[in-house]
Amino acid sequence: MEFTRNIRKSDFGMSGEVYVSLFNKYIRLEFNDNISVDYVNLCTSNLNSLSEETVSTICNYLLLYCKDVMSNLSEVAFPEGLYNLSSPREILSFINPISLEIDKPDNWDIPALNLYCKCDWDQDNDLQILINSNQVVYVGPFDGLNSWQKNLSQWNNYVVGSM
Repeated sequence: MEFTRNIRKSDFGMSGEVYVSLFNKYIRLEFNDNISVDYVNLCTSNLNSLSEETVSTICNYLLLYCKDVMSNLSEVAFPEGLYNLSSPREILSFINPISLEIDKPDNWDIPALNLYCKCDWDQDNDLQILINSNQVVYVGPFDGLNSWQKNLSQWNNYVVGSM
């Protein structure tokens, strides 16, 4: 299956759409025009073949992030379903992926994903998920981070423990 479509030059590099099988939808795709189509295809293929273990890991970190925000904002009314999730994977129904950015890689053979999502529990900050070499390296508020950054532990990163 072709995961990308409508790739074109934009004011900020290249853009188009990428299919995300986990959510059964197309989202915006963005990358610099100095990133090869082969690398983009490697990354989009990786996005659509995430292992069950990786998806589970993402869900567990999303749940930590959600519970932390909800406990700190007890006066806010969150969607009812967030209060009684029966499994971590159910958290996926409370996020909406918006875009995938392909960051300039340190290694062209290693797929890295930079997902921007909306989430029902932190609408002020949204959500960012970074995966590098099939390892979840960041889950937390959207901070415009790069999937190749070395200092991800210095951010509000639920993978290493929120700050």
